[in-house]
Order: sequence, then structure tokens, then C-alpha cells
Amino acid sequence: MKRKHATFLLFVSLIATIITGYSNDKNDCVELTILGNPKIHRNIRTWDLITSKTTKPSSYIGSSLDVKIPSLKDTIDTDICEIDYNRKFIEKINKGGGVDISFNLNNLGERVRDRNYIFYNKASINYDSRTTFVADWYSAFNRRNKMLECEVTSITIQIEKDTIYTLTQADPAGGITPEGHTYRFCGDDIERVSGRSKAIFTVSQIFDQNGRDDWTEILYSLETPWNNNITNSLCYKLPVISNITLGKETLERIREKAIRAQKRVLIEKKDSLYANYASYGDNSVKYLNSVFDNLRKRLKPNLDDAFTPDELYLSFELDYFVNELTVHYKDGTSKNIVHFAGYTVSVL
Repeated sequence: MKRKHATFLLFVSLIATIITGYSNDKNDCVELTILGNPKIHRNIRTWDLITSKTTKPSSYIGSSLDVKIPSLKDTIDTDICEIDYNRKFIEKINKGGGVDISFNLNNLGERVRDRNYIFYNKASINYDSRTTFVADWYSAFNRRNKMLECEVTSITIQIEKDTIYTLTQADPAGGITPEGHTYRFCGDDIERVSGRSKAIFTVSQIFDQNGRDDWTEILYSLETPWNNNITNSLCYKLPVISNITLGKETLERIREKAIRAQKRVLIEKKDSLYANYASYGDNSVKYLNSVFDNLRKRLKPNLDDAFTPDELYLSFELDYFVNELTVHYKDGTSKNIVHFAGYTVSVL
């Protein structure tokens, strides 16, 4: 599927310190390891949460196309960044026998501002009587038509049991990751917030990548180390991850599983795949032929000769962030809250 990207806005009174959107500094290299227990965390990059009847939805202002443009004196004069998160990458074998990977991130913030007036917005939800959760956001109004941009990005916040879920949505097409977004807690009784965050990725074996309905097989879920992303007493900001590293052992486990998947599809089950596709007609068989032809050109003639992610034809994608938070109140009590920050992908 067509992937990815990140967009965000921070609270207007904090613009000078935290509304940077995209970090211009070189990101530290983050090590990804195999997720120890994949069942611990729920993958929320689906529409299931949006349609759930058991969740409490957030408030969101400014999602209708007929909303009138606010006063221009209230525009935000800062770089609101959309990050094109196509999972193209550059790889380099490191001294430890693993591999360092840099993702190709394109900052589209200038285009957003050239095309639109940018205003502060937010989505919020009352977690309980003294705790409000807020995702700082923005609205973009087209400079010519003076109305909300037709291809908008919105955010949904929902609570299921004691867990907060945020889903960043792009409409009508594309995907916006939670990277760079800022979240905060509000309430007169709150003293401060502490916590930690980590990102969950998937690494997949690509068989066909046509930009719409990619044919891939997920090999492993990967996790980053826990990080403290608290930016002040009430806010935390999720990082933009552009550089990762895989240790030698992690890379070898991924490699072994990828080659097993390749052999299963290209050799062991090739005849049964053809039989299945033939049942759908000649065009389906032609498609499968093109997939196998492209794979022969893309992969090593001897599959076992591939060692790097690029040679194996792998993709790495962000699934979601998990944030373990503690809200500390002025009366000395506290509350533990888990926040999953995910996103949806929409393809026309």
C-alpha cells in the first residue's frame, strides 16, 4: 500500500519552543530489535477502532468543508511540516556486522504553507472528571478558495476501558504517521506528567510493490528502546525516526525468515499459486507472471546469497507508538495511562 507521512501542530502559546514539526538536527540512530512478545501490544492501524461501539470519541473542530475561514491575524507563522514517509532507504553494513538504515524523508512543509493559511486547532477528550487529553493540531484553509483544504488530515481520539487511542487519518488518500506530534494533559488538578515511549515497526518481505495493494508478508514486529519524550510538565512529543540500525543477530533472524518466505512462494508453492490465480482468469495469471519476472530481476539468482535488507527486498514501516504515562495530581495521587498513537492508510 501507498504509505506514509507525518503532520503535526503544537499549542500556539508554545510555538517558540516546541512547534518545530520536523527536526532539522540529524536524528540519532535508533536500534530496532525483535519485539519480545507481540501479543503485549495491540496493532491499531485499522479502522476497527473508529467503528467500535464501545469507545468514547473525541471532539474535533474544523473537519467540515463549509467552515468559514477565521481571521487572518490568527494564522500561525511557523513551519507546519508534512513528512513524506515512503519507506525508501539507504543501507550500510556497520562494523558490528549489522546494518544502518536511513529513511528517505521529504519535508513538505513549505508546500503546505504556500498553498494554505494555517490555523491552530486541537482534538480533545475527557479521560475523567479532572483529566483532559489533547492532541494539538491545525486546520489548513486554501489561499484561493478560502475554505478548508479538500484533502485534509484529521485526528481521532478514543478511549477504550483505560487506554487512549489516537488515529491520524488522511483523506482521501495517503497516510500521516504520529511522528512529531505533540500530546498533552490538561486539568486544574494536574501537577505534572511523566512517562516513556517506544515505536513499533514491522519488517516485511516484498513480493510485489505496485503502489496500491502491495503483496508482502510480515516477518517480524520490531521495537525501539523506551525513550523519555516529555517536553515540559504536561506535554510529550513523539520523535521523527529517520535513522535505524539492526544488530547482527537481528539482521540474521530477519534474513533467515525472509529467505524461507521467498523459497516457499517462488519454489515450493509456485504451482499451487498458479492454479489459484488461473481460477480467476488469464489476467490474473499474467499478473502473477509479471510478479515472478520482476522478482527474478530484483532478487539474487541464488536466494541464499542475499545478506542486506535491500538485497532481500524488504520494507520497514512504522506501526504505532506506545506511551506509558503517569499523571501526577496536586493532591499527591497519580493515575497510570497507556496511549497508543497509530494511523490509518487510505488509498483511492
